[in-house]
Amino acid sequence: MNLSRKELIARRRAFNIPGFGYKTLAEVGLDGDYVSPIQKTSNSTTGPILIGKHWNSAKNALQKRDLLVEFGYDVFSRFNKVLDEALKCAGMGRANVYITQAFHLLPGTDKSQSIKLEHIRMSFREITIHELDGRPVIAMGNTAQKACDRFGVEYIPVPHPSHRQMPVEERVAALRDALCVSRQIQ
Repeated sequence: MNLSRKELIARRRAFNIPGFGYKTLAEVGLDGDYVSPIQKTSNSTTGPILIGKHWNSAKNALQKRDLLVEFGYDVFSRFNKVLDEALKCAGMGRANVYITQAFHLLPGTDKSQSIKLEHIRMSFREITIHELDGRPVIAMGNTAQKACDRFGVEYIPVPHPSHRQMPVEERVAALRDALCVSRQIQ
């Protein structure tokens, strides 16, 4: 069952797992009328849905707060550089996709911080699953793919755009191809 945008935002605001060092968007001064700040530019109601692991770390969000308030994402990160290039190669822009996460809290200190699988599942069940709206899903990386598998969500798998052991060109090509396939199945 899909929820209204207002209900999704309320669920994201209410979601918290105390005692593990995670922060909410409100705790880092980035709460807003979105499920994820990246939706300031990537909030299509008709395009494919891209699911990543999580939006950012609390430490990085605090350090880059002004940039994140303006754009909703870190324009200098590996993830976003790969995403922008893949969108460009597919003849699309951020306005043509909806981006969300499997996990809707911010790890405390490091974007690579391990997040318990149970916590990812809780977040996916409470929030992400309700964002999908029957549209094509592109699961970016193992975490998003495992969450989709757990909840029976069909998806196009791609490596995480920040994958460090894969050349940038391969990550861009994989995401570009997935974006093109997603347009064909809409």
